[in-house]
Amino acid sequence: MVIRSLGVLAGLLFSLTAFAQEIKGTVKDSTGKAVPWASVNVRKKAGNAVVAYTTTDVKGAYQLKLPANAPADSLYLEARCIGYQAQNKLLTRLSAGIDFILPISFNELQSVIIKNTRPVLRSGGDTLGYKVSEFTSPNDRVIADVLKRLPGITVTEDGTIYYNNKPVSGVYIGGDNLLDDKYNIATNTIPQGVVDQVQVINNHQPIKVLQNKVTSNDVAINLTLKDKGKLRLLGQESVGAGLPGDYNEDLNAMLFNDRFKGINYVKANNTGNDLQQDIVSHNISGNQQRTGNTPPVTMLSLGAVNNPDLSRRRWLFNHSGILNLNNLVNFKNGLQLRMNAWWLHDKQQQDYSQQTSIYLPGDTVNYTEIQHNRFSADLLHAQLTLNENKEKYYLNNTLVVDDNRSVNNSNLNTNGSVVNQVFRDNPLNFSNEFDMIRSVRSNNIIEAYSYISHFAEPENRTIGQGYNAMRS
Repeated sequence: MVIRSLGVLAGLLFSLTAFAQEIKGTVKDSTGKAVPWASVNVRKKAGNAVVAYTTTDVKGAYQLKLPANAPADSLYLEARCIGYQAQNKLLTRLSAGIDFILPISFNELQSVIIKNTRPVLRSGGDTLGYKVSEFTSPNDRVIADVLKRLPGITVTEDGTIYYNNKPVSGVYIGGDNLLDDKYNIATNTIPQGVVDQVQVINNHQPIKVLQNKVTSNDVAINLTLKDKGKLRLLGQESVGAGLPGDYNEDLNAMLFNDRFKGINYVKANNTGNDLQQDIVSHNISGNQQRTGNTPPVTMLSLGAVNNPDLSRRRWLFNHSGILNLNNLVNFKNGLQLRMNAWWLHDKQQQDYSQQTSIYLPGDTVNYTEIQHNRFSADLLHAQLTLNENKEKYYLNNTLVVDDNRSVNNSNLNTNGSVVNQVFRDNPLNFSNEFDMIRSVRSNNIIEAYSYISHFAEPENRTIGQGYNAMRS
């Protein structure tokens, strides 16, 4: 029994020795220095499959065990490391250590070309520039179409431009203020193909004598023009017609160079394009605060229904036409003369009906209201501005005349009772703003300012025959 047990124990020891042999060694380079973190793999001769692996330590030493079911003569040992030539050895002397000397190898990586197809923003001081050609699409017609796509810029439905959620104070053309804050005239008219860059100017101080003296938080936009836009007359013509009597006309002429800039056009349509959006003043509250003059609100109205919460083009029925003239001349002595004038004739109609049923115990009350409203407006605006803007001297005088006449009619039918109303509103406004600023030797400034205005708004509402006929 003892002899048999010793035999079994000896067999087990022999089996462990045969199939769990350990391989040790080192990996060094051709100069004798250790190669740490080198990969040492045991591979099959047939198929090169890895059956065991390890890595060298910081001294270049390694050790690993052969798998119990793989004879040594079917395997080989491999050592490899990035920056060295790989080396293989047969497993012939398992009792002795297997060392590797790896020659240094320089592998040149294949060149990689990185291309950036995203648009590039150009920044210099407080000015950020957008290259228009990098943001356009084939369907863009005017520069307003491109502005809606620029990062950080938002354009609302009425054309107001925001940069980082802050409204811009104005849009300049080649550095000149042609339109004040009525920049829809430019953004909806200037072709995108003639604009080179859209520049966003932070902390914009337009008065040179106040620069570095009075800080400003305003944001302005400047449109720099391509050479072809500066040198020749630009014009666009669009005429369309459809059944049963629709029409849309747009004729404009523009000229931009260093001495003269002008945007002049005629538009007319009955397709729901509200031409009053062309002459929106986007900073009217700021202008009223600067001048200290807020016109009184209109007191009377027709009591017409509110506009629906939809795009105006979906519900507006109009017959509108506008003649818009904007011209600026730069003289050699730095004096600038600008004229802005327009006349808008606008007719709009509005039809509304509503039926209400009120259920009471034992009875039902039905209420029907039908409105036919007609709005007619003739708006005349004329502005003449004389400006001289130098580092030591600033002069600006703006003369404005507004004569707006409107006649609005409402035909109200309530459960068969008809009431006709007529509302006339004819505001007339005249103003002159004068501002002169001069810098003196003590680095102080002297300013002379005056604002004169006259505003009249006679209102008349007539309610025709019907119940409670009256005149107010």
